[in-house]
Amino acid sequence: MHELSLAANILDIISEKAPSKAAIRKVNVTVGPLAGIWTESLQFGFDELAREQGFKNARLCITKTEARLRCTACNNEYSADGLMEVCPSCGSLERTVLSGAEFTVDSIEMEE
Repeated sequence: MHELSLAANILDIISEKAPSKAAIRKVNVTVGPLAGIWTESLQFGFDELAREQGFKNARLCITKTEARLRCTACNNEYSADGLMEVCPSCGSLERTVLSGAEFTVDSIEMEE
């Protein structure tokens, strides 16, 4: 379960930016469907590690994006839930990933 190590990395990142652990209220992240991350496991890992490490009020807010692919056979651009979906126009598996593999820490909200 690599989501636990990802949660630990998020906490490391926010520790560097925050004046105190108690000041952190919300951490906003973006996860794409092609990133290979189970968001429920990430949420669970974050909640447990945050509590354990003294981030008493920190909440993880996950925004999920969609995957956008472009078929290299017919140039059709389409949404997909995973890499095994064929192009809806021509049935090809030849494609370029335009988006959906992202995993970013977007912002941290702290009390003033």
